[in-house]
Amino acid sequence: MTAMLKPPVQMVRDLGWRQVLGLDQADDGFWAEVRGQQLAQLARNVPFNLSLLTVNLVAVLAVFGRSVPFTVLAPWLCGIAVLAGLWSLRIVRRRPQTGRRRAGRLEFWRATAEIGALATFWAGMVHALAPSQPAEGQSVLLLFSLVGLGAVTSAAATMPVAVLLVCCAITISMVLAFPAGTALDHPLVLLSLASFVAIKLRSALVTTYHTMARLKSEADLSEQGEVVRLLLNEYESNGSDWLLELDGRGCLTHVTTRFADVARRRRADMLGQPLLELLDPVQGGATTAALAHALRERETFRDLVVPVPLGRDLRWWALSGTPKQDAAGNFTGFRGVGRDVTEVRRSQERIAQLARFDPLTGLANRSLFRESLDDLVENAALSGRPAALLFVDLDRFKAVNDCFGHTAGDLLLRQVAQRLAALVKAQVKGGVTIARLGGDEFAIVLPDGSGDRAEKLAQRIVKDMARPFPLGDEGRAGAAVVGASVGWALAPFDAETPEDLLKCADLALYRVKEQGRGAACRFAPEMAQAVAERRKLEADLAAALDRGQLRLLFQPVVDSEDERITGFEALLRWHHPELGVVSPLDFVPVAEETGLIVP
Repeated sequence: MTAMLKPPVQMVRDLGWRQVLGLDQADDGFWAEVRGQQLAQLARNVPFNLSLLTVNLVAVLAVFGRSVPFTVLAPWLCGIAVLAGLWSLRIVRRRPQTGRRRAGRLEFWRATAEIGALATFWAGMVHALAPSQPAEGQSVLLLFSLVGLGAVTSAAATMPVAVLLVCCAITISMVLAFPAGTALDHPLVLLSLASFVAIKLRSALVTTYHTMARLKSEADLSEQGEVVRLLLNEYESNGSDWLLELDGRGCLTHVTTRFADVARRRRADMLGQPLLELLDPVQGGATTAALAHALRERETFRDLVVPVPLGRDLRWWALSGTPKQDAAGNFTGFRGVGRDVTEVRRSQERIAQLARFDPLTGLANRSLFRESLDDLVENAALSGRPAALLFVDLDRFKAVNDCFGHTAGDLLLRQVAQRLAALVKAQVKGGVTIARLGGDEFAIVLPDGSGDRAEKLAQRIVKDMARPFPLGDEGRAGAAVVGASVGWALAPFDAETPEDLLKCADLALYRVKEQGRGAACRFAPEMAQAVAERRKLEADLAAALDRGQLRLLFQPVVDSEDERITGFEALLRWHHPELGVVSPLDFVPVAEETGLIVP
């Protein structure tokens, strides 16, 4: 195959010259469809070209028919008439088809043979007429032959072998039919005839190749589209994501079955609905606003988590999308994916809850309490407005665990948390942090402790915690009365750092417990001095025995009637090198509390 006849397009994979000529075509669906398209194109071209040939044939016979005996023309005319009648009958009986036509190799080559037969009959008729005509008549027959060649090759433009048969039959007939010395002997006429035949052959090859290449591309695209469709269906059936498409106004243009199921709506109701109408703008906040901005500005958005109210249930969707354009580059909307991330979000919220809140009471834990305390002290130092820290300690919580069990103790702690939350809500404005520090210890961070707010809240807590706590249904577990002690301090008046404020509130709570519990007390500077003295006393008492500072004194016990000694009291005395004789009322309780009383 020369470069002149090579199609001006890149060869398609698995599409060679033998396939273009129809020689190595398989019997599969693709090649059956190719042959069907070739025959369909032939059928569309036959009526016009057949009519044109008939008109030319009638005209030629009217002018030149008497120059030769009818018996000479009869075989060729009969052959042409039979083929024309056969094709006309097929046109009349042809039914409209839905979809693409398919044809077998036998049907294709039968049509090729019929076209070759028509060319042979036409060539035989020209060969019978030409020798008996003068030069002028021969020129007319030459043009008539070229018209026939052009009409038949145009009708069979997608069938290269048929075109080759037509060109060969008519060209050979003209060369043999015209005697020497006629116009056909002129070199330019021969060159023009050869060029005309070459053009028709190349046109047939290129047209056929383009037709097959187009069908091949369509078949490949169709197969790829089917694979993509199957993958998408599998993706939506087994995956957690779904596909979505929006128009330029942000309205849904394609709703998959899974999308409709997740949205708990009918697909018909969702088509044409703006995507933003499915969302909750209040709960969404910044992410919903970001999605609206992306849709408005035609920008890509990725993994925007937005809230979707579905009845009483609030779901969370992660949406991603990219702008899409038509062939002209015009914006037509968005194409993207979404997935339900409700469970993931709830898990994250649960993890955050466990990291910052007490799982039993729902109050803040030590971590969140410390953050709030740091902010409290910093804001109090900057603003000069006092802020308060209150320590709340239950007085008889251990007895509840011992008498009623730990389940009842947990129930009591939850009720304590509820009462504290209710008191704070009723007494103070927002911004208060209530925390459980562990066991039966609670703390309240009060941003505004000006006036007597902290004292009133502390007294109210003591009063409210003194009320009984029910511990079971219908009194089966009874009720517990525990009470509470509250110690509190103000920043920046009592302390300027979080650590010092914690110590001050703890000292105030210690003073309450020392004085009998069930009360509230604010920190005072002398509390720190008393604690320092006590700690020094504890340290000195631990070394007093080794240093020989402790001694016994014996007090006689005398009978008042006869003044007879009946026994002795053993009295322990501590001679401190700095403090002198320390009263047993001062050091014995310390020894009992620290465990030094035993040695």
